[in-house]
Parts: sequence; C-alpha cells; structure tokens
Amino acid sequence: MKKAHWIWKAAAVLLCLVAASELLAILFGRAASTGQWAGSLGLALASVGVVQYGFGAPRLPAIVWRVFGPLFSTVMIWPLASSIGWLGTRLAIKSLTAVEQASTAGLLLLLAIFGIVIVVPLYRLGEWRELSREADERLSELSDTFA
Repeated sequence: MKKAHWIWKAAAVLLCLVAASELLAILFGRAASTGQWAGSLGLALASVGVVQYGFGAPRLPAIVWRVFGPLFSTVMIWPLASSIGWLGTRLAIKSLTAVEQASTAGLLLLLAIFGIVIVVPLYRLGEWRELSREADERLSELSDTFA
C-alpha cells in the first residue's frame, strides 16, 4: 500500500472523533433503536477503514472492505442524498439571508466531504483495481487459448 496524503490522516482522526462521540452518545444517552446502534457501529468500522487507509494500520484483509464498503455506502447514501437534496432545495428556493445562505452552503459542502472521506478509502482498501486487473489478465489468457 502506498503512502497516503496527510489529508487522509487528518480526516481519519476527525472521523474517529465523530464515530466515538456517536457511540458515546448512544451508550450514555437515551435508549437507542437497533438501527441507531447498527449505524453507529458501522460508522465506527468505517472509521477503522479510514485510519487503515490514512496510517496503514491496523491491516484488515481486502475482502472485509469489499463486503463492508458497498453495503455501508449503500445504506449511507440515502440519508446523505436526502439531506443534500433538502439543503440544496432550501438554498435554491427559500429566500435566505447571507448568513443562512453561507451556513447552508457550508453544510452542503461538509456533507459531501463526509461522504467522500468515508467512501473513497473503503473502496481503495477493497483493492477493486487489482481485482479487475487480474480478471483482465485471465480474460486475455482465455482469448489466447481460443485464438
């Protein structure tokens, strides 16, 4: 695994703080539903992936990220897209003051960055590129056989 940019290290630390605060809020706060527990634990595992990508440790196998990455991304995309859509509509339609426009646009940007910070490392840790390269090599060997 090649060295990650320092931005990924900072993102890993921030995401760990968000995941830890989410877990602590559920643990010491009001009674949480099963879905809230699952989301919080999923975010904690995603933060482990971002730490692994940013710092190179701990090393979980690529198959973990191939299974978890698409599942978590699929579950995460619906509320994230809904929030971004609502904020974008609010920004476009509602008459807002300059401060409200700036805060809404900032929140839109923050949510987009949050999604990217989680999804990109999980897919890169899944080593999908190497998987497709192996499939291409096997396909070329097969085509050579029939040529």
